[in-house]
Amino acid sequence: TENEMNKFRHESHACERYKEMAEKFDNIGRNFDAEGYYDKSIEAHIEALRIRKRYPESNGISTAITLQEIGNVQLKRRFFPESLSAYAASLTIRKEELGLYDMGLAVTLCKIGYVQNTVSNHRAALKAFKAALAIREIHLGTNHMLFAETLESMGISYVKGGKFRKALSLLKQSLLIKQLILGQDDEEVGSTFNNIANVHYTRGDLDEALEAYEKCLEIKKKTLGNHHLDVATTLNNMASVFLEKHQYTTAAMVYAESLEMQKIQCDGGHEDVIQTLCNVGDMHKRTGERGKAEETYSEALWLAKLGNDEEKIIAIELEISQMKDDVEGISTFEDDGLPLLTQQVKKNATFLESKDPAVKTDRKKMIFRCKKSRNLEAVIAAA
Repeated sequence: TENEMNKFRHESHACERYKEMAEKFDNIGRNFDAEGYYDKSIEAHIEALRIRKRYPESNGISTAITLQEIGNVQLKRRFFPESLSAYAASLTIRKEELGLYDMGLAVTLCKIGYVQNTVSNHRAALKAFKAALAIREIHLGTNHMLFAETLESMGISYVKGGKFRKALSLLKQSLLIKQLILGQDDEEVGSTFNNIANVHYTRGDLDEALEAYEKCLEIKKKTLGNHHLDVATTLNNMASVFLEKHQYTTAAMVYAESLEMQKIQCDGGHEDVIQTLCNVGDMHKRTGERGKAEETYSEALWLAKLGNDEEKIIAIELEISQMKDDVEGISTFEDDGLPLLTQQVKKNATFLESKDPAVKTDRKKMIFRCKKSRNLEAVIAAA
């Protein structure tokens, strides 16, 4: 009837208006996010969700996108349970709307994997990354940067779970693909060398770690210049290897070079400067130079207090306190002259050094062929 037609037209126009209104709130949320107003960003995105819930015809993939944006903002706020909840809801809608093999699913799965790694739920992270890898293999093949990046993310999950051999295998596969696509001297290739070095360092394979750090350093100098902050970070990592190898003179020289760059390139209270000072303090403590160690730790503590870095303040004060207790008569050295308290330096190896902090081998143009999952659908559906 004519009345029914008019009613239908009215509802359609209303639905379109609400779609536009929801999108406007999403845009407001994105603007607040870009400006760092995360609470207001969340409020705007939630209002968009309320509008879409009122008009289910405008639901679907738009709702999934809004949920993912909420997850991104919550991740920036380090509200990890809230972030995971939003990502999971987005993933469910994407599966219902687009099926199990849509490329958008891989993005959400990788977000979930990253958060799960951050909260030390490495099995769940690995499960998400495996599902993302299966989707990307279907759409992109095995010789694509996104496939290589997913391999690397899986490798980092294995590192965090203590499975270093598997981690190295995946990282080296990622490296070969990146070298094939980007060449030998790309910054991404350098990052992967850094991550491989970090795994070797954590395992105690010091010669292999040093070799990979040297390759990383060479690439960084070519791509970023000799005095970039990332170059200083790699030098710092190399100094820690020399320290573990008991090559104290070389370690001191490399630490000094790194620290000089860091003080020039960034504010003196920057966390990298504080960490390097702590590493130098560790070195002096290990060589029995307690006066120099206390002086270096005190400088690091002063900078940490300037920056109101409570975590660093507590850690450094603990180091100074332990050192003073040792002076009271408890030796920190074993019979072979090595210190008992040597774990602090292990903090140096930072995985995902790209600002996400990293983990990133041979040269020949080898193409990694991923073994086909016997049941890709089950892998993706279970994620």
